[in-house]
Amino acid sequence: MIITVDGTSGAGKSAFANELANSLGIKHISLGFIFRAIAWCLINDNSENKLSVSYTNNYNSYPTIMFDGKNITREIQGNLAIEKIVSSVGAQKRYEEIAYSIIKKHLGSESAVIEGRNTHGFFPNAILNIILDAKRDERFNRNRRELERTNKIKDIEEFLYYNKKRDENDQKRSVGSLQVTEDMFYIDTTNTSLEENVKMVMDKIECIEKRERILASVIIPAYNRSNHLKECLHYLEKQNISSVKYEIIVVDDQSTDDTREVVATFPGVRYIQNNGKRGPGSARNKGVAIARGEVIIFLDSDILVQEDFILTHIDYHNKSSRTVVLGARRHLPEHIDYIPKNKIKMESREVLISKYSQDINYLMHPWSLCYTCIVSLPSFLAKSTTFNEDFKGWGMEDIEWGYRLHNNNVRWLFSNRSIGYHLYHDRNMNDKKFNQWKLNLEHFLQLHRGEDAKKFEMFSSVFDPNIKANYMEIYEEFNPREEYGEVKILNIQNDANDNFFNYIQKKFLLIKEEVELVILVVPSHHLNTILIYSQFLNNIIPFIVFTVNQWEENKETILESIKNKINIQW
Repeated sequence: MIITVDGTSGAGKSAFANELANSLGIKHISLGFIFRAIAWCLINDNSENKLSVSYTNNYNSYPTIMFDGKNITREIQGNLAIEKIVSSVGAQKRYEEIAYSIIKKHLGSESAVIEGRNTHGFFPNAILNIILDAKRDERFNRNRRELERTNKIKDIEEFLYYNKKRDENDQKRSVGSLQVTEDMFYIDTTNTSLEENVKMVMDKIECIEKRERILASVIIPAYNRSNHLKECLHYLEKQNISSVKYEIIVVDDQSTDDTREVVATFPGVRYIQNNGKRGPGSARNKGVAIARGEVIIFLDSDILVQEDFILTHIDYHNKSSRTVVLGARRHLPEHIDYIPKNKIKMESREVLISKYSQDINYLMHPWSLCYTCIVSLPSFLAKSTTFNEDFKGWGMEDIEWGYRLHNNNVRWLFSNRSIGYHLYHDRNMNDKKFNQWKLNLEHFLQLHRGEDAKKFEMFSSVFDPNIKANYMEIYEEFNPREEYGEVKILNIQNDANDNFFNYIQKKFLLIKEEVELVILVVPSHHLNTILIYSQFLNNIIPFIVFTVNQWEENKETILESIKNKINIQW
């Protein structure tokens, strides 16, 4: 078993790899240590052929780097002379091959966590390729604290300068560069502990090694919509993934129609009944409690989905660690109970983000878009962040749940690949429904006293049937746009590159000192990769992103909304 770990300086690669290896009872091999050892050999005019790796205490320690029987591990750490040249050493094919020959000679057929640049490229059969990252300021401060703790460097500022330059050079170089590829599992360590991250990966490895894995649990709360539920389940039967890889759980909130009988006509669908009519939040909690899937997908009973729906959500979560995926929704006209071939008008959230950014983490309050009609998240998040069951009737239980998730440092992804087609029913707001929503809003504001929560009250005028304020106008007030100095537009319509994301990454690195915000325009088929790994790019330069079509349709509105000096680079 091989697991590879790559990432930026200060993201915690070494500590994570070592703790993960200890937890698994296997070796931890650091490619960075070996490159530093090669640099040490060059500085001291020694032959790298005498380098080797050893361990003490049954691997429960960092690897020891030996030169001709001498332990040089401490000499190669925190060494300014080595820090100045180690990136250029790793950028040379000859030294990369030497480093990997040392690893493979030492490793043989044993299992290991291998940490360092391009490890996933040299070990294509790894069961998991992990990339660690953190926000720039956090990484810089971690490196500073570690240097101060060890007290090995006289000029800390000079060392940090070369450390930062090494990180940038590692991303630009052609050999062994720091790249994000689509087979990587991205973890942002900014606000999560070492223990949390190791446990999450241990759980993931356990799932990977299971022969009979349930990849996803689709949880459907149901109440007196048996005709809609029947169509919903009919489309879920057509998924392009083996039925043994996912489960469907219908939680009946004490329906008085034939919901139970409808579910019985779909073999394999799990049916459970709630203890009394307790609302959709309670029904979802009951479903999560018995769910066995690695990914939890909440789906309303009046939503129809395409055949790649479940696989799309699984794919998102195979590549990122703490992501909540919100699916787009299209409202079907009356008497249409199937997914039509013609285009259906976008809902308000899609229209909104097509003018703000497809990456909704750019928004100040992305939790405000959290509608649970179509949403997925890792099982560990769903089981640790359940719905508040005190909300009654319609509205706010999903927004409140999203608010808590947001404060639990999740990443958000709005997917127009995962479209749900909403079967027609009367959605008009009346006084009774609005008054219930107002009571739920008051409960939300009692639970959460932050200014961002208080601001949500301004949407009352949107839902009030006697006012019907414009949603877009209210959202502009709710989510004022930040001001930036220099802004550049990168309109990347040429996608002939082998690694499109890496191409964008290098573009960002070239202009990072010149601008405060990038407007990124990309072909639509590359959008999802950008969204999955958006935090990695955002740690280089803040950016907003649109597809080519969105940009052409909304360019004037977007530029007008930013109201800054626009330096256009095509």
